[in-house]
Amino acid sequence: MKVIMLAAFLIFSCHTAHADWLLRFKDKTANVWPSYFEKDSQYCTMKTFGEYCVRKSDLVSIKEVPAGTEASDYSVSSLGGKEAEIRKREASEITEKTISELDERQRQERYQKQRKQYKQRNYDDD
Repeated sequence: MKVIMLAAFLIFSCHTAHADWLLRFKDKTANVWPSYFEKDSQYCTMKTFGEYCVRKSDLVSIKEVPAGTEASDYSVSSLGGKEAEIRKREASEITEKTISELDERQRQERYQKQRKQYKQRNYDDD
């Protein structure tokens, strides 16, 4: 009888532990999902409107967190608008610098190619 009482106590007193999943993105935002599954190169969850997926390449990490965790505790916006604005500006400046460096490199390569073609034409004419 003790075994039955103990088993009944354990069955009725135990409840399933529940955790959520924190998804942190490269753009410094975060989402909390109750569950997720992998589908090709994406992580997906079920929403009221159906399946919602994000590319794995857009994520920095996935971490199990206590149920009820707020995504705003982990996103850049929670750090304050000014810091988020500075980070965005820095990222924009880096992108612009990289693009201008690539443009300059392409111009130099075109110039070298044209110069080489010009020299070959002049040698061929001789």
